[in-house]
Amino acid sequence: MQASLAKERQRNGRIKLLALLALFVIPVIAAKIILYMNWYEGGATNKGTS
Repeated sequence: MQASLAKERQRNGRIKLLALLALFVIPVIAAKIILYMNWYEGGATNKGTS
């Protein structure tokens, strides 16, 4: 009983760690792909007409 409880906690901890890692890694990878494929066009700036 104790061993299965420990394994369940370890599994839950691993899932939480992977979810947290994915939360930060996926946007970085998506931004890299968007920039690499030239899907992003920079907008106008607020520097006026000078």
